[in-house]
Amino acid sequence: MNRIENMEISPTGNLIYFGQNPLRGNTALIIYNSKTGQYDTIARGKDAILSPSEKLLLFRITPDFDSLRSAKIKKLKKDKMPKDSLGIYFTDGDSIVKIALFDKFKTSVESGDFAAYTIEVTAKADTSDSTKAKKDPEKYKKLILISSASLSLFEAERVLDFGFSEDGSRLFFVNESPDTLKRKKLSFISTSDLSVTDVINDAGTIISPAFDKKGLNLAFYASNDTGNTALSNLYNFSISKNKLSVIIDSLNTGIPQGYSFTSNSTVRFSPESEKILFSVGYKPEAEVKDTIPDDEKAKLDVWNWKDKRLQTQQINDLEKDKKQTLTGVISPEGADMMVLENDTLYNFTISKKSETGYGFILSKSDYEPLMSWEGFYFDIWSVNLSNGKMNPVARKIEGNASLSPDGEYIVYFNQWDSCWYSYSNEEMKTIKLNGKISQPFYNEENDVPDPAGAYGLAGWLKKDNRVVIYDRYDLWAVKADDPSDFINLTKGMGRNSSTQFRFLRTDRDQEYIDDGVILLSTMNENSKASGFYKLNLKDDYLQKLIMDDFRFSRLAKAKNSDKVLYTKESFEVYPDYYLTNTEFTKSERITNGFPNKDNYLWGTVKLVEWTNFSNQKLQGMLYLPENYDPSKKYPMVVYYYEKYADELHRFSIPAPSRSIINFSHYASNGYIVFVPDIVYKTGYPGASAYDCVVSGTKAMLERYPFIDGSKIGIQGQSWGGYQTAYLITQTDMFAAAMAGAPVANMTSAYGGIRWGSGLVRQFQYERQQSRIGATLWERRDLYIDNSPLFFLDRVTTPLLIMHNDQDDAVPWWQGIELFTGLRRLQKPVWMLTYNNDVHNLKEANWGNRIDLTIRMMQFFDHYLKGAPAPEWMEKGIPALKKGKITGY
Repeated sequence: MNRIENMEISPTGNLIYFGQNPLRGNTALIIYNSKTGQYDTIARGKDAILSPSEKLLLFRITPDFDSLRSAKIKKLKKDKMPKDSLGIYFTDGDSIVKIALFDKFKTSVESGDFAAYTIEVTAKADTSDSTKAKKDPEKYKKLILISSASLSLFEAERVLDFGFSEDGSRLFFVNESPDTLKRKKLSFISTSDLSVTDVINDAGTIISPAFDKKGLNLAFYASNDTGNTALSNLYNFSISKNKLSVIIDSLNTGIPQGYSFTSNSTVRFSPESEKILFSVGYKPEAEVKDTIPDDEKAKLDVWNWKDKRLQTQQINDLEKDKKQTLTGVISPEGADMMVLENDTLYNFTISKKSETGYGFILSKSDYEPLMSWEGFYFDIWSVNLSNGKMNPVARKIEGNASLSPDGEYIVYFNQWDSCWYSYSNEEMKTIKLNGKISQPFYNEENDVPDPAGAYGLAGWLKKDNRVVIYDRYDLWAVKADDPSDFINLTKGMGRNSSTQFRFLRTDRDQEYIDDGVILLSTMNENSKASGFYKLNLKDDYLQKLIMDDFRFSRLAKAKNSDKVLYTKESFEVYPDYYLTNTEFTKSERITNGFPNKDNYLWGTVKLVEWTNFSNQKLQGMLYLPENYDPSKKYPMVVYYYEKYADELHRFSIPAPSRSIINFSHYASNGYIVFVPDIVYKTGYPGASAYDCVVSGTKAMLERYPFIDGSKIGIQGQSWGGYQTAYLITQTDMFAAAMAGAPVANMTSAYGGIRWGSGLVRQFQYERQQSRIGATLWERRDLYIDNSPLFFLDRVTTPLLIMHNDQDDAVPWWQGIELFTGLRRLQKPVWMLTYNNDVHNLKEANWGNRIDLTIRMMQFFDHYLKGAPAPEWMEKGIPALKKGKITGY
């Protein structure tokens, strides 16, 4: 079996290329010509990019898997490890050129028949003076410009950086002198005539060169000095005038105090080249010579209750904070400089069409402490780009704000009253957008103790400046300045049939939603059938293209043709790609990711429904072994998280586990797998899980007599791990349980740290997934009642725990509390702690994944199938034998 990855379709639709990646082994790059039907397979190819002319395809060729594995076993040093190569595929002649020791490769974005790459070159050793000590030969990068007609149009030595203009008309490159001074020079080559223009010579540093969209300006930072404390200027080179200008010098008073242009600074042009967007970072400080021995230095973190961010957050964000930059704007001529961002203002946004009009900026300073226990909020400010004046738009908002493409309006969702608003930048006026619409625009199924979020925006219609907003099912177009003028684009068809419609953006550069024909994805909430529709906005017509009991997704359209790619999958059908047109008149399968699937016992899945103990109708999934015999009895494993039934038609790739059971693996090995949806009542997450999981399990037992009620196991990871730990304190109906990364004690987990972010976990309990809805001191009873630790004396179910010592979400001592509590009570319990691994085992940690898969299956096989207990369950693995025996 292979995973199909990084699928791309060319602008004409004639060339389709993708990665074919086995779980273990060599990848392959597959190239498909949709005109001829011809496939080309390039062993070990990946990371392909296509030139705009569609004549050159550049890609990386990775080392052979076995050779790389052998090198790892031998523990070769990095410089001795097998290296990637560069591949160049000439699409006209189906020929390939391979180049060793390459460094980087790039093509232009919008047009052109050019590509460039760098290779590593070893300088010739200097043998003129035999009395000098021998040194390792110097290595540097050589730049080579190519086209489909020539493998070497131009070459440059000692290149540090390079890049094309979007239209491919020019290529800049930075190189350095071969002497010990290492002075830098910035030049560019015109690809039309291969003429070279030097922009700046003899610089100490050159940072972040960037062309404007048409390749008529080249902006960059440069300093005459070298070293960390060098102060740079912002330059712009006008190609039409052949003139280099200092746009902002390093001493400009408009740069905030303590900031300067640094190695982390970036520069780019606005889409119409009317503005240069630059950035400044913390001014580098000169290193002070250390004269104190380490043992005389205090090493500590000082926690202060007034800090806006916890020390753990500050430490976690330290490298990002060091590289933090503030964005500013200036004209290419050096006028109207503004640095709007600062320590409290961030995410400065301008639209593609409002470069001299308006933008917006966000502020979160007042709310940073609230991240710990409430939420992530910000204020929105309108920015007048002509004078830098800011006006307040909204306070304490969650989610995203959207700027209309013409910059006239800012649209946002206010979670406090569940309404969408538009703000007119020109009139400084706020309008409620959905006040005249009876349907709710907030998440109707929200069951956490926090205001419900929105379903989101589809985008903007150019005509009448309408914003397109989603409700649960349909699309609504509302005039940004007149909420009484609204259109239900999908005619209420979604709500009437419990079917969700969502806009598919088929052009990544699209500013407005096309006012002609657009494509929509759809899924029915009841049956889980999905498909695609087309909506003709001019003729006001909604038409079904395809709808079936499959999961249709990953739609991609060729930019300049009507060719369309999509995937079709179900639990039994691999998600291969199909090629069709925008009318879906005929579909052709173009990939075959699992050609030998029929050789395996796979299984089937069915959608099931039942009513829980609170009289709520729920859905779930029941996976059955292939060719099961209803006259026999089968063991069952129940897996859960929150809601899962929408995944009915998702293919289950059989792969080693990172934390949870693999549905196809277990069905193939004779297990029934039940996956119930769970709905929650604030303050009672544990009881809610019991209500849904136990009622669902009992309903399956009553409905399907082939399920062995004495051989049922449960399994969950993270939030599901907590629910597993809770359930076994409330019932003895399960014969075995496996909990990954479980919270055992909410009273201690409440103040624990999510080490991946540094955030304290309080917000999860007060506002989010853990659903207590109060502080520990307001409802101490709820924290205790929902904590498995306090009721472990009731447990009769054998428990397997996985909690890893670098868990970045749930403190792993939660697993320790659970294990040691059960051990003290002399209940059967085991814990797997994978060293230096995280919340869910890292994808690359193959050994750990294989090990978990084996041990979890052995555990369930023992308790649910009567298999002998393996040695690790009977005797454990002593620390003295760690890494020497597996105990399987």
